[in-house]
Amino acid sequence: MSAEGLAFAPAAATSDALHALLDEAGRLKVTNAWRLRDFFEESPDVADAIARAAQQTVETHVDFGPDQVAEVELRLSLRDLVRILTRVRAEVAPG
Repeated sequence: MSAEGLAFAPAAATSDALHALLDEAGRLKVTNAWRLRDFFEESPDVADAIARAAQQTVETHVDFGPDQVAEVELRLSLRDLVRILTRVRAEVAPG
């Protein structure tokens, strides 16, 4: 892999991992009829604010596999997720 590829791979893998993490969080049930995804999808501004806040909050570990593929592990505590959602709801969410 080129030096440019080595520099780009962690950022791309982190972006993909963050998308997957938020997708997984969106599956969490808040009530029987409502999931976090419903809040995430209220508006593009809400989704963007959640993604930005999560990106700044997650613990990130990047490793390169033997085939030089960047592997990223992200961790976001439930406490941090609730803080993000509360702040975004107060600052950005419509209504």
